[in-house]
Amino acid sequence: MLTMKLAQYMKRKRMRQAQMAALIGVNVSTVSRLMRGLCVPERATMKRILEATGGKVKPNDFYTEDANA
Repeated sequence: MLTMKLAQYMKRKRMRQAQMAALIGVNVSTVSRLMRGLCVPERATMKRILEATGGKVKPNDFYTEDANA
């Protein structure tokens, strides 16, 4: 798998939203929105997600592949 969504990563690691929120410095509701694809993280948050996931979740993973979306 070349890309991995945040929700997939967290499920595989059995990680709770509160744990990810603490790791990346945002609140739990932000993690929830990120997991559901309702928002795109700011640049600094993207960097922290990349670091927290060991590079498994990349910035491009937050953008849809469908150009009409």
